[in-house]
Amino acid sequence: MTEALSLTVVVQIAIAQFAAFASLLLLAAALHKLSGLARAVRAVQDLTGLAGSPARFAAIGVSVAELAASIGLWIAPVRFYAALLAALIWSGYFVFLLQAVAAGRSEVDCGCSFGGAHRPLGLFQMLRAAVLALLGLGVALSAAIAPGSVAYDVSAAAIATQLLAGLALLALYAALDQVVTQPPLRAGVVA
Repeated sequence: MTEALSLTVVVQIAIAQFAAFASLLLLAAALHKLSGLARAVRAVQDLTGLAGSPARFAAIGVSVAELAASIGLWIAPVRFYAALLAALIWSGYFVFLLQAVAAGRSEVDCGCSFGGAHRPLGLFQMLRAAVLALLGLGVALSAAIAPGSVAYDVSAAAIATQLLAGLALLALYAALDQVVTQPPLRAGVVA
């Protein structure tokens, strides 16, 4: 195996694991919104200015889009479109977070974390949305360049490996999410 070929295989394996992570994150986000629909609707209202039924429709619509992208990332013929949808969703979050911070509305609960607590909107939330959007674009680019190669092997072992890697990345993401939502320690306070 040549060095260029082995690098390509390694990149495709990494992309497959990132796609599994993105799929699991989108699934968790959709289920989180649907199980806490009132919080999701409030977040839509706070971030977009929509009120009432349009905000509820938007929250449900985003959840359905996240669910569709989550499933599509596992299906080779639609992986490109699913990844683009994921990138579009995360880009939308980025734009609305940026608008809220620019307008001085950093105290709103964006619904961006899986926990009940939240911190004021800032650089972390915007960077997180931007990095996730770039991840979606990276998976889409990989699917466009080498269709079907993201699922480099369709065996049960390969799927289990992708799933385990995706779960590990999701666990790290959730841990970072929890750390960031903690209030800052005050001087003299022992945690």
